[in-house]
Amino acid sequence: MCRLVRHLLSIILIIAIAFSVAGCREKPVARQAETKDELIIALDSYAAKKPPEGLGVATCTQVFEPLLFLNKKLEIQPGLVTSWERLDDLTWRFNLRKGVKFHNGKEFDAESAKFAFTVYLDTMKKGYVYQRVKEVVDHKSFKIIDKYTLEIKTLRPYPFLTNLMTHPSIVAMDPEAFNKGEIVGTGPFKFKEEAKDQYVIVERNENYWGEKPFFKRVVFKIVPDPNTRIMALKTGDVDVAVYPSLPSLKELEKEYNTFYAFKGLPFLMFNFSKPYIKDINFRKALCMAVDKDKIAKEIYYGTADPANSLIPKELLYSIEDEYQGFPYNPAEAKKLLEESGYSDSNNDGYIDKNGKNIEIIFPYFASEAEYKSIAETIASSFEEIGIKTKIVTLEAAAYDEVILEKGNYDVCLDAT
Repeated sequence: MCRLVRHLLSIILIIAIAFSVAGCREKPVARQAETKDELIIALDSYAAKKPPEGLGVATCTQVFEPLLFLNKKLEIQPGLVTSWERLDDLTWRFNLRKGVKFHNGKEFDAESAKFAFTVYLDTMKKGYVYQRVKEVVDHKSFKIIDKYTLEIKTLRPYPFLTNLMTHPSIVAMDPEAFNKGEIVGTGPFKFKEEAKDQYVIVERNENYWGEKPFFKRVVFKIVPDPNTRIMALKTGDVDVAVYPSLPSLKELEKEYNTFYAFKGLPFLMFNFSKPYIKDINFRKALCMAVDKDKIAKEIYYGTADPANSLIPKELLYSIEDEYQGFPYNPAEAKKLLEESGYSDSNNDGYIDKNGKNIEIIFPYFASEAEYKSIAETIASSFEEIGIKTKIVTLEAAAYDEVILEKGNYDVCLDAT
């Protein structure tokens, strides 16, 4: 079993995080005279890698679209794939939508549907999507029956293939355009222009096969600082600002329309190749040392709900209402450690076993500002029950190598 699968089986702590996206209730006078043809959105960041290293645009731009869609109830719906059939445990047959054009005028077909997967096997060999794709298919998995029919034979029985095809990064791309470094999709918006770290502009795809967007043009301004994003909203420079600072949410709700969306689910992963982590009492003690309610209240200012499972209750396959998880109980955590033979024999404040000092390596993924505070809070909780903890900050570039490839950690703070 690959390391990624082992990691997913080792999830112990999840906090369902709801972040706010704030939009104007009424536009300031300065923008009243303008038409609604253009929408300006302040983003916190933007995809850095361009084709052929990456997609080159944030999924919110809707330049690209996945092969299958999800409706509001998160049920799988036809999209570029109109129907599908599972022929046996491994083999699936997909019928593709006819008449769909890429933004450069080329036709979407079985070859480009296949490319949605093989681009990860050949070029974009980093990150979660790559790890998932390579576990499910290889180059021999694909058989083009005709121009609009594609068969996929998975490497193992994988009933979630259609779920994977709804992922916003497994999208229809024109292979030739992608390999030339061009941003060309089939989505409702077409890529127009960008200035690095400043803005991205997309325009309505008038030839879109589905329902056309309301706005003719959308401008995504890159504004990393949350306070600056909100100031731009207040002055009317933007119509929508995403992810305001958490302390400002209560005040913003009084003046602006706001809505909440899941931005990520922080969770802990155990590395079962490490000797202490194999001890179930040690793992339970780590779980019971963490006060999830405190994290939700103090770090997320009440915008997060402590969770008991990886999948939030709003999503399919959730067991949130069935599984209660481990309660916060440091005293019981210490008892569990004692039962497994851990003690502070040299009175230095940290546990040891058989004369060997215990220290766990605890990296966290520095993708969000709050994760540093979460990691520090959790590390402090571990140390309160006597487990010496070394925090390691990981940037995106190092994450795959340290965690997924080398496994240089005991417990890791990650997020969906």
